[in-house]
Amino acid sequence: MHHIVPISEGETATPNNLIVVTLDEHKAIHGGKLKIPKSKIKKVKILKDATYILGQYIVNELKKEYNVEVTFGSVTKAKRIELGLTRGHREDAFVIAGGTVQEWYFESFLEDRNVLYIKQIQSK
Repeated sequence: MHHIVPISEGETATPNNLIVVTLDEHKAIHGGKLKIPKSKIKKVKILKDATYILGQYIVNELKKEYNVEVTFGSVTKAKRIELGLTRGHREDAFVIAGGTVQEWYFESFLEDRNVLYIKQIQSK
């Protein structure tokens, strides 16, 4: 992800200010070796707006039947750091699901016991 207008210039990490680029493209942009044409940024913003509207429609439809909440990566990251968890899909899913650090350690404890149990069975 690349911020079209840098946060240092007062912009935020809103969908309209983000563009997906590869790691090499991102390095080239920050190294001054690559510029994103304004025409491409306009097209990206139009697609993002359409994607956002579709996403809102899907969320609203789900809310009719289920208890659905929308969250953002920055919220998930802050909570993950608060809980002292490492970065990963499993950890983020745990945080998004509203898990607590006690549940995480208990789950990890059980997981460790299962691994030991499996190793004991395999060694017999």
